[in-house]
Amino acid sequence: MDNGEGHGRRPTVALAVSTIGRPAVVQRFIRSVRQYFPDLPIYVAEQSLHVDEMTPFYEANDVRVVRMPFDAGICASRNRLVDEIVEDYFVVCDDDFEFWPETDFTDALAILENRPDIAIVGGRLSYTEHIEEILDQHWEMYFEYDRKNRVFMAVPIINFSPVRHFLRDIEFFLCDAVLNFAVFRRSIFNDVVRWDEQFKSNGEHEDFYLNLKVNTSHKVRERKATTRGSARDPKGGGGSSQSGTSTSTSK
Repeated sequence: MDNGEGHGRRPTVALAVSTIGRPAVVQRFIRSVRQYFPDLPIYVAEQSLHVDEMTPFYEANDVRVVRMPFDAGICASRNRLVDEIVEDYFVVCDDDFEFWPETDFTDALAILENRPDIAIVGGRLSYTEHIEEILDQHWEMYFEYDRKNRVFMAVPIINFSPVRHFLRDIEFFLCDAVLNFAVFRRSIFNDVVRWDEQFKSNGEHEDFYLNLKVNTSHKVRERKATTRGSARDPKGGGGSSQSGTSTSTSK
């Protein structure tokens, strides 16, 4: 991708997802990815007890499987994925997402390529209980942390009118946390920037972004471009779609 700013090198990007015991759900997700991104590298951290029956599907869809101990947890799985991924950037997804025709990471990559101070670019996530109805989800947050009194506050950015930033015609704004559908700069990860493996499934999201805010100088952004994916119903009926750009800042 030539981002129009004189950078001729095409950035590489991969998909990172963790799953456990939901073969039908992760198959639906991967099929939707392959429909629109036949060559996009997909890394799956498999925490399931029985994986052998999924092997033919993974091989047929060129999925790079990272075997995890049973129920290892989302944080341990994501940390292993970071260790395995070789691409410049990766997109964190949940296994119950689906990609749609509008799913596009071009603008997110343009922001990351042109703004080395930005670590993560997220977008607007929408829930589709029925395909005719799309409900936008807003979890972009501002964080405030009082170290002395050990008080943590998370305030939805939707309650404010954030300052708009632009990269050419791409609009975005700063925040402290975005949803679980975001493009990450792989090079930010080190001994400080990791998911805390004491969390298996809940609490890890706030913890990761708070650590990024208070212990690093990286920024996170929300953008207003178009990236969509859908899911959220483990039985296959509902979904969430992402469309937009957010970035969260740690300062």
